[in-house]
Amino acid sequence: MENGEGTTSYPGPSNNSSQAFWTQEDTADVSGAATDVELLKRAWRNEKAAPEILTFQNDLVQRSREQIQLLEEAIEAFAESGTDDLMLSLYRMDLDRTLFLLRSYLRTRLQKIEKYVIYISITEELWNRLSKPEQKFAEKVNSNCYRYNL
Repeated sequence: MENGEGTTSYPGPSNNSSQAFWTQEDTADVSGAATDVELLKRAWRNEKAAPEILTFQNDLVQRSREQIQLLEEAIEAFAESGTDDLMLSLYRMDLDRTLFLLRSYLRTRLQKIEKYVIYISITEELWNRLSKPEQKFAEKVNSNCYRYNL
């Protein structure tokens, strides 16, 4: 929808006008978020389907965490401003979906590390695919296996 200033606007709240419309500037972050959600979904599917652990998607995970934080802040702001309950519910659904994908991606990786910790720890290529926190986790799991003779 064209507004009088020559920019396209979309239904929804906007910070820079009294009308209830999103401007293209407001939707720039949303379009990037949809791309990252799709990338996260692809990484999650690939990780679940692959027999070996894949390379950790550090940049994608960091961006997803930032977007989750921004979305939580936006939901709080919308709730305080009295935004329509349906819109608020849709934003919460989107947040829940992103949280599910991120948690499931990380959980799948941890399960693979637990299951194949010895193989991963002796294979340099697989070890280098882990993030630093995952490497620490693998070391703990590996030491526990030796300690309890598992």
